[in-house]
Amino acid sequence: MQTKNFNTHTTARRIAVTSFIAAVYVVLTVALPIPQYSAIQFRFAEVMNLLVFFNPIFAPGIILGVFIANMFSPYLLLDMIFGTSATMLVLFCIARSPGLFKNEKASLFVAALMPVVFNAPIISIMILLVIGGPFTLAPFIAYMAWVGVGQFVVMVVVAFPLFVFLQKNNQGFIRVVKAL
Repeated sequence: MQTKNFNTHTTARRIAVTSFIAAVYVVLTVALPIPQYSAIQFRFAEVMNLLVFFNPIFAPGIILGVFIANMFSPYLLLDMIFGTSATMLVLFCIARSPGLFKNEKASLFVAALMPVVFNAPIISIMILLVIGGPFTLAPFIAYMAWVGVGQFVVMVVVAFPLFVFLQKNNQGFIRVVKAL
């Protein structure tokens, strides 16, 4: 009689999900011919952040994907540190967003705003450190605006409606995401 080792199965599943999500994040970031690393960036891999709203199992893969993708950044080590740290903070908040409001759509919208709220200032600080210019309010606000616009487009204009659509029209996908 064969017994199922639950811990081994769970660990293997987590490693597989983490590896797959990290690989998809890296490919979407490195391969797409759009700005991914500057103050003006449209990192469409960020759409995957909302997976964490439905199941936190996706967080380690996204964090690993960000870390690896940022190895290709012109900001190198600083982007690996600041970008990955910002992502950890964002995903921590997104994972706690379900149930913020009685309306799940409102909670999902708040979750979609988290990358805008946290990445705009954190990435702006990193860019100012890299360029070595004067760290004054005007350039900080300018970089925050540019980073924030890119995050807003990806998360609020693209990701939020996509996940609302999936919730409404593809319950099978949402069930699978929640069950992993």
